[in-house]
Amino acid sequence: MDQEDDRSLSAVFLERAEEFLSGAASAGGRTGADMTEPVLHLTCCALELSLKAVVLHHDGSDERNRVEIRHSLTKALAAADRAGFRAVPGLAAAARHLSHSYETHGLHALATAFSPDDVSSLISMSRAHIESVRAHMASPAASRPIP
Repeated sequence: MDQEDDRSLSAVFLERAEEFLSGAASAGGRTGADMTEPVLHLTCCALELSLKAVVLHHDGSDERNRVEIRHSLTKALAAADRAGFRAVPGLAAAARHLSHSYETHGLHALATAFSPDDVSSLISMSRAHIESVRAHMASPAASRPIP
């Protein structure tokens, strides 16, 4: 894939992030511990894809996303930050809290620590984040490459 293809892929990543978050919000309406892990997983997928969309938008590559960032929310956030993206309040803390468990398929162990209110807050913050990504990518300043 060339750089132009990678950049156009950013819109697809953001669209998919919205779909994952929509699924999380739908499932999050059903309370119960058995729903927390899938909601966390869908939300992490949304965060990962939206942050990678920022990286791609700034002339990052899909290959770099796969090889260097992988499923790390903290690495994806750091790369987006280097590109000039400013995270919404709470995103950095959520990324630090969720990243390792998400990367290692261990969200089931973390899910017990989340109350329904915690899940709702995470989904709300993630919605605000995706809107922030959309606004960032629409901004003329969002055309500079990642240093």
